[in-house]
Amino acid sequence: MACLAERIAQLEQTQLSWLNRKTQRAVNELEQAAGELHSLEAELDNFLLDYYDKVGSYIEQLHELEEELSVYVQREEALCENGWQLSLDVAERKASSGDLKKLYRELARRYHPDCQPNQRPEQADIIKQINNAYARKDIAALWRIKLQSDQQIEDERSALMTQLECAQHALKDIEARRARLEKSPAYALMRRSFEARLCGRDLVQTVVNSVSAQIEETRRKLVATKIRHHYMEPAGAAVA
Repeated sequence: MACLAERIAQLEQTQLSWLNRKTQRAVNELEQAAGELHSLEAELDNFLLDYYDKVGSYIEQLHELEEELSVYVQREEALCENGWQLSLDVAERKASSGDLKKLYRELARRYHPDCQPNQRPEQADIIKQINNAYARKDIAALWRIKLQSDQQIEDERSALMTQLECAQHALKDIEARRARLEKSPAYALMRRSFEARLCGRDLVQTVVNSVSAQIEETRRKLVATKIRHHYMEPAGAAVA
């Protein structure tokens, strides 16, 4: 029985140590992923600021011309159409000398420094309480210590599980956000810009040139449409 109790105490500590290491790994992965996502978002934001600083005014100018052209085209068409609890009463518990020794040994092994490599200062005080209770043959006090110890172990396990689940959930959320970002049109545009730069080409300037050409073509169409509209308007009609 002594070997079994000692084995159980060792297993409890081993389980908590394993859970603690697993939780710490999850937290480390979360911090790394969060940092990478932050860097990626900042990189994309800087790229978009530079992109729209160079291209934005051209696009706005093109849209204005296209809107104006659309007005005249509609007028022209109009003219054509017009045509997750444990409970125990330790005060009433009656136990034999064998029960007292068994409980004492279990607690002594649980709090023995050899089973607690990272023993906290308050645990030394608990060992004194265990020895004093055993000397008084106070099994009720030993049971209270055991129940408190069991609850502390369960609380620690529960806290680690909660921390682990939160870290895993947050990591999945960050991975999902990064996946959405990497599928976005803005990210695709940034990647194409970097790839073009490796080949010696300036994609942003290429876009500027393309939009500029569209502006000139739209302006030419607008002028021609205005001229046609002028000759299609009834005599004396004014253009708004």
